[in-house]
Amino acid sequence: MNDGVSQYCERTAAGFWAEPANAVTNAAFAMAALWLAYRFWRGRQDPAGWDLWCLVGLMGCIAIGSFLWHTVALPWAAAADVVPILLFVSLYLVVFLRRVAGWSLAAWLVALVAFEVANFGAPALFPGALNGSVGYIPTWLGLGVLALMARGGPAARLLPAAFGVFTISLMLRSADQWICPWLPTGTHPGWHVLNAVVLYLAVSALRADQRRGRQAHSIT
Repeated sequence: MNDGVSQYCERTAAGFWAEPANAVTNAAFAMAALWLAYRFWRGRQDPAGWDLWCLVGLMGCIAIGSFLWHTVALPWAAAADVVPILLFVSLYLVVFLRRVAGWSLAAWLVALVAFEVANFGAPALFPGALNGSVGYIPTWLGLGVLALMARGGPAARLLPAAFGVFTISLMLRSADQWICPWLPTGTHPGWHVLNAVVLYLAVSALRADQRRGRQAHSIT
């Protein structure tokens, strides 16, 4: 079917199901998105903002895009994998800075531009570093900063938890190629499962902050 791109322990040959663990574990993103959607629907008397619904939708797109990448494994599928992730983290940054931090339009625009420069600059400056995980270092650092900025309540507990889980998941992604001789599936499936937890906790933090009434407004 393809001359797939091989970047993971599991893929030792071409074929749609050459990475079964990597492919199947993307269901974790879909499950997290569906559970959040159910929670939002159940709490419709206190409706979630459209921005939160967009984040949930992007989680579903991440599940689909990553599944395509780990099955089709062609360059266009790489874009289907990366673009929803970039859109999610960018939108999340803006929503947090508006909802929780209460930043002005000019302030969050500057922060967003700086974040995007770091996102694209890190892989360009250090290509292939940390098994390609260097591109996620700005997101990891950014999440740590947001966790420090959370102002009490459930969000102040959920975001540090998300940062801790993301730290572990980033280590798993970075170790994938190194551990191939001892673990044929590699550690990339763990990256998927733990990142689904990270996204769930991160969006839950925004929802919790909204319910507390702190800066409870959507992006304007």
